[in-house]
Amino acid sequence: MSPMKKKIAIAAVAATALALLTPMSAMADANTAPTVGSATGQTSEAFWILNAETTEPLPVGGSVPMSLDVSGSNAAGVSPITAPTGAASFSFISPRGQERNQNAWNAYLTLGSAAVLALPPITPSGLTSAGFGSPAGIGAVSLAGGDYSLGLAFVEAGEVTKVEFTYITIVPGNIATTTYTYAQPAVVIPVAPSVTTDPTSQSAVAGDDVTFTAAATGTPTPSVQWESAPSASSTFTPISGATSDTLTVNDVQLANTGTQYRAVYTNSAGTDTSAVAVLTVTPEPVVKPVDGDANELASVTLGEGETSLVLEGTGIPAGTYGVWAWSVPTQLANATVNADGDVTPIELSGLDNPVGEHTVALVDIATNEVVAWLLVTLSSSTSSVTDLSVDVLTSNKFALEGVAASVDLGDAARGASTSNVLPAFTVTDDRALLPGWDLTSAVDDFVNAAAGNDTIDKSALSIEARKVGAAVDGITAKGLFVAGTSNLFAEGLANSSTPSTGTQFDANLTFLVPADAKAGTYTSKLTLTLTSK
Repeated sequence: MSPMKKKIAIAAVAATALALLTPMSAMADANTAPTVGSATGQTSEAFWILNAETTEPLPVGGSVPMSLDVSGSNAAGVSPITAPTGAASFSFISPRGQERNQNAWNAYLTLGSAAVLALPPITPSGLTSAGFGSPAGIGAVSLAGGDYSLGLAFVEAGEVTKVEFTYITIVPGNIATTTYTYAQPAVVIPVAPSVTTDPTSQSAVAGDDVTFTAAATGTPTPSVQWESAPSASSTFTPISGATSDTLTVNDVQLANTGTQYRAVYTNSAGTDTSAVAVLTVTPEPVVKPVDGDANELASVTLGEGETSLVLEGTGIPAGTYGVWAWSVPTQLANATVNADGDVTPIELSGLDNPVGEHTVALVDIATNEVVAWLLVTLSSSTSSVTDLSVDVLTSNKFALEGVAASVDLGDAARGASTSNVLPAFTVTDDRALLPGWDLTSAVDDFVNAAAGNDTIDKSALSIEARKVGAAVDGITAKGLFVAGTSNLFAEGLANSSTPSTGTQFDANLTFLVPADAKAGTYTSKLTLTLTSK
């Protein structure tokens, strides 16, 4: 009997799009075991598949039913697996080489956040959550067959930090009856770390973020701990949380000048330390003061042809200060202030355009902070002013247009995907002011009226929002996301306008038919809403 098919339809109020995922191709030889390490295609630790009932290891190369209850272990017997502190644990199946890429997993099972996992379940038929990989869902994987990785993954802050897996080869067929074979991972001899990239010294402006990078080889892959020491000191201390190849120091200040940094790599075979990198911090650039800023002195207008500015009784503390002038930023000769607040004459003849109004500031030489400033006008009998103006015309149009009334996603069997493309539609923002806009999408659950209103959750639909045509600054499409009650589809930032003819978007829509779907037509509604920021 041929498999029963379902027809999927979706009504679009604003915009919709789907992309059909293709099955993955066969990868490595089924008899090739992953090497123990932490690089792509390597398992973090040796990994065996045990019969969950007898705790005996399954025979390498033997035929194993997809539905047989099995567990994972670090040895050919019961060996509890330690999770990284605070990590969430998952059983998963993925294409080979994609074990550390959650978006490539075909199916998975959430195991929680226990610190130690004794006999964690990795039964293929028990991986009930469909992933984003292709094919998606364990049923689709069974039907497609081929070479995969089966194992455990540990995730911290959205990043896979440890994986333990082995290679399996699935015989194409129904998950209830088909089988697979697996290859035991190869164990390698540890090699001590060796630094291959030393961090380089960095110069930065106060307030900037600075990044140091190092790298090392070793087997197993070495862990890294960054350390720091004060200027000219030989005593280094570990930096809390600095355990990746890249170290970012945020908001550096002048007090950080001279700080030394190094990376220490460690594994079971030994330790290696990088060269030392030194941080140099310079003051922030002088910022031109504007009306309302503190420390403003009375304005001065110099006589015809005069270029020397004399300031007396300013109240500025005695000392030597840097001098800056604008309109074009210009650093002038330093000035000295005496105990009475009198400033040595400031010569303005070196300005690019000495005629007219200028902002002049005295700044702290160490920090570039403004300690006093004023407006100075240099006179000229030959100057004249011409007012210029220009009118900017807009259509003041703000609209969402051309959205297709409906999209038929086609037919698909249970456990399979179907897709279609929502035709391009137009967003126009040619308003006088440009506050920006959001285009959001909302999807209803899919309902089969002929099957007693049987419902499929909206999350079975994946949406890939795309912008059509040439790029427009400040206007972007969301990309791929799973349908929900409210999702950002596209966005226009403030001060970004579309062409007067508008900017076009379309989308790919992919619908994954659940294994328990009823025969018949399921319908839903996708609503796009254009809202001003």
